[in-house]
Formats: sequence, structure tokens, C-alpha cells
Amino acid sequence: MPDVTSPLSSRAPRRIVVMGNSGAGKSFLAQALATQLALPVIDLDDIFWLDASYTTKRPGDQVWAAIDGLREQDRWVVEGVYGSMVERLLDRADLLIWVALPWAECSRSLVERELTRHPHRSPEMEKSFEALMVYAAAYDQRTNDISRQGHQRLFDLFTGMKRVFESRAQVDAFLARFEPPSRLLVH
Repeated sequence: MPDVTSPLSSRAPRRIVVMGNSGAGKSFLAQALATQLALPVIDLDDIFWLDASYTTKRPGDQVWAAIDGLREQDRWVVEGVYGSMVERLLDRADLLIWVALPWAECSRSLVERELTRHPHRSPEMEKSFEALMVYAAAYDQRTNDISRQGHQRLFDLFTGMKRVFESRAQVDAFLARFEPPSRLLVH
């Protein structure tokens, strides 16, 4: 399998999908890859939800139009939990990464993230966070496209370059192998 960690290689991926449960570290990994490879990052939450409150879903026709538009782009790192959206991108992806961390790690990350972002939460924010925790905790029990089972199916079907990470140490080791992006020297 080609070394996907050398951005100077002609084989460096230009279209990367990062999937996994809420709190798995998809956004962190996607941003790190995007920085190293000089690619734009697309968070599927920004396509699925109308705003950052995550309470109002975007109409389906708008979601699929956005995904189809994204498919046509030549360079991206897409991250998200939505298996059906990921599946629509896979035939264009150069690399699929599944961050398959155990729930205990995802849970810890979600709590840390929430406390950092919102140290003084309103009752509405607390209720929204509790709903996210219940939803994310069910990742291993659900059987739909937004589940461990659904992500395993997509991972198994994908025939291109792929990686699965089951610990933060594996993610860190993968990222450590990347060379910094080349810079043009201006005199």
C-alpha cells in the first residue's frame, strides 16, 4: 500500500474522508491533515444542520445538492458521522480514515470539549449536550448508517487506501509521520 503520509509524494491524497463517532477526534484529525496537505476542510455537520445550534436540519434536497457539489471538487478533507453522506463521496475519495475509538474515550472528549467551549452553559445548552451524549453513546448499539456497524460496512466496501484508528496513540503516530508542507522560499 502506498505511503499516504508523505505530502510531497505524487500519491499524496487530495480527497480524504474521516468518519467516526461524535467525540472520536474527527475534526482534530481532519484539520491536522488539511494543514499538512494544504486542503480545505468540510465538516458534514455544516451541511446537515442549518446552523451551529444543531437543532434544525437542512432540507434533504439541499444536503444532497451540497454533497454532489462537493463530489465535483478536486481537493478536500471531509469529516463527519453521517454514513449516507460519506458513502456518496467514497467513489471520489483517495483515502478513507475511520476513527473507531471506544465510547469511553469519545465520552471523555465530548465532556472536555463542552467544558472548554461552554464553561457556563444555559439550561438549553445543557439539554442539547445531554441529547448529544445519549446519541453518541448509542453508536455501538445502532445499526443504521451513523453507527459502528454502518461505518464498518463503509470501511469494508471501500477499495481505496484506508486506515482505521482505535486509539489516540494510533492517530498521533499517523500524524507524526507527515512532513510539514513545503514552502516556497522568497528572496
